[in-house]
Amino acid sequence: MFKHDTGSSPTCTGSCASIWPPDDTTGTPQGTGVSSSMLGTTASTTAHATQVTFDGHPLYYYSGDSKAGQVNGQGVQGIWFAVSPSGSAITTTPAPSTSSTGNGGYGY
Repeated sequence: MFKHDTGSSPTCTGSCASIWPPDDTTGTPQGTGVSSSMLGTTASTTAHATQVTFDGHPLYYYSGDSKAGQVNGQGVQGIWFAVSPSGSAITTTPAPSTSSTGNGGYGY
């Protein structure tokens, strides 16, 4: 969720959209674990598709994530947030990873 979006109109364009590309679709949006009635679309900032919305909020990807489940963009600049299944912004940041390589953290 981009804090600067108002209503369902996306405002992340240009260089912003190169870091936070819109979640575009050419079909009907679907999601697991969420109410389908909360999913929708709005005019996208790209010409070839519509942008997925959730509870009226335009959705984006973060270019710094490389696989599903990553939330590296969570809380960036205090304006980018993941959206909960209820449609509200999740404003907490995930705890840092505590995994260890077992050798002092140096990766030898």
